[in-house]
Amino acid sequence: MDSDSIFSFSTPQRTSEHIEVFPSPVLELVYSYYTLVKTPNYVRPTATVTALAMIAEHHRELIEQLRDFFIGRDAEQYCLPLFYLAAELGYAKDRGVERFIEDLLTLPERLPKETPSKMKDEEHYRTLEVGIEWLHSQTIEFQHSLTNLWGVLRPYWEREGRKAVLDACASFRTSFETNGDVLAALPAHHFSQFEAAAKEIQRSQERGIVVVIPLYFAEGGRGFNLALQESHFIGYGIEGESLFEQTKVDVGNVALCMKAFSDPTRLLLLHLIASYSKIPLSVGDLALQLGVSQPTVSGHLRLLRESNIVELDKRGNKAFHRVNTEMVKRVLTQLQEIVTR
Repeated sequence: MDSDSIFSFSTPQRTSEHIEVFPSPVLELVYSYYTLVKTPNYVRPTATVTALAMIAEHHRELIEQLRDFFIGRDAEQYCLPLFYLAAELGYAKDRGVERFIEDLLTLPERLPKETPSKMKDEEHYRTLEVGIEWLHSQTIEFQHSLTNLWGVLRPYWEREGRKAVLDACASFRTSFETNGDVLAALPAHHFSQFEAAAKEIQRSQERGIVVVIPLYFAEGGRGFNLALQESHFIGYGIEGESLFEQTKVDVGNVALCMKAFSDPTRLLLLHLIASYSKIPLSVGDLALQLGVSQPTVSGHLRLLRESNIVELDKRGNKAFHRVNTEMVKRVLTQLQEIVTR
């Protein structure tokens, strides 16, 4: 999970009566906008390719235009008002995004004047204040960017996103009605389960002000946590659990291959095979060079072959051990992706 894609801030809360769950095209748009401009080279290297990853891959020119708008600026600071305005002014419940984009010019002026000044976190208040001022001066550009992005998102949303989210809403309701616990109804591997967020959510549930937004365009444990005055919005990716399970498979495969690199003798064996790739080295040759027994070398070679790190290249009556360099590159790339994505 990438912490840069977890959006969180809070303001004082007032009591309400409802715990709600519903699709929100507006928050889907705002979250996608934030994620794409915040995350460079946004492509998920998993077996389960998500809609947002496909969009980032196939609409690179648009994504670059969105990012160019934020050159020299902190995307989080300037995207914050979009989340805040959509949630605080009721646009999150719209079935479409048109009203939000059309009204964007006047939204900063419609915010309750007392809301920002009552934020408990002074840093968040300054961030929101600066962001709203900049939004007010760049409204036309924001409108243009959001319109273009929704033009790309909309086919995915209408084709399968809305239905998938409605199914996720039904699943959440069933779970919540069964156990009466918002956290238990949320995905087990979402960041809302972390201690700090969980305590805040539990307090909001006691006040009956939780609003849950399953997100088609969010991934893994990503999402947002917006604790406002009268509502606490929690967004989570609907594919989070399946992506986590796929990541476990990916990690297991990489760990198995990384075992081939975990022994100094085995690494030196790989070095020798690569260095003398045109010479048919026997097990005895390799054992002599390494100063170990032939059974030890045979064991190492067997593991390397099972991991596809080393291959046998038969030429006539001779067999060459050859390092599969493409497999080595793939394993190292997968390792990098796992620990940095």
